[in-house]
Amino acid sequence: MSENYIILQGLPGAGKGTQARLLEKNLPLKHVSCGDVFRDHVRQRTAFGRKAQSHIEAGTLTPDEETNEMFLKYLSELSTTPSLLLEGFPRTLTQLSSFDRFIDENGHSLRAMIQLVVAEEELVSRLMTRRMCPKCGRTYNAEAVRPAFSGRCDVDHETLVQRAEDIDETLIRSRLDTYRKAEQPVVDKFSERGLLVPIPADGGVADVTRKISRELMPLLN
Repeated sequence: MSENYIILQGLPGAGKGTQARLLEKNLPLKHVSCGDVFRDHVRQRTAFGRKAQSHIEAGTLTPDEETNEMFLKYLSELSTTPSLLLEGFPRTLTQLSSFDRFIDENGHSLRAMIQLVVAEEELVSRLMTRRMCPKCGRTYNAEAVRPAFSGRCDVDHETLVQRAEDIDETLIRSRLDTYRKAEQPVVDKFSERGLLVPIPADGGVADVTRKISRELMPLLN
């Protein structure tokens, strides 16, 4: 069965995870997070997870070839579904090249990249107030996505924590710059193909969801 793939792109703090969950709930698509699959491998201590953990401990990035093998294998084993919303992949030109081959070899369709565009000052503010559930990975924000009960995850009621990388403003700005430079070549490729759909995402969560939904609906048929 041919599947439609849509990429959800944005810098840290842009709201990708929050929007992906809402879109999956309201539209006929399945959300797949590369980061979630990655963390699951680490938790289960699979061969890939052990390699990934060694890179984490060394402070280096997991090589593209290993990420490609892991994530594309995961996609190939999913139950067939008409449309998939991918978060966190592809992030480099090497990953995009492998993904293009996967799409062609399996008769699938790469429909669009939805890019969440947020001003840097807003991203810094969101990240410094971001809290994460250590169990399920769901993120919250004091300004936009608040938990129902202060300091507790809505899903499993775990105490929310702040990521170490979200504490220092200088480190946050450096991380944003690193992501921007790393992912811009992939964004440019989608723009060249006429598949880039920028979405202003500075507003409220519901407003951003409506904007994305209007763009996605014609792509899901």
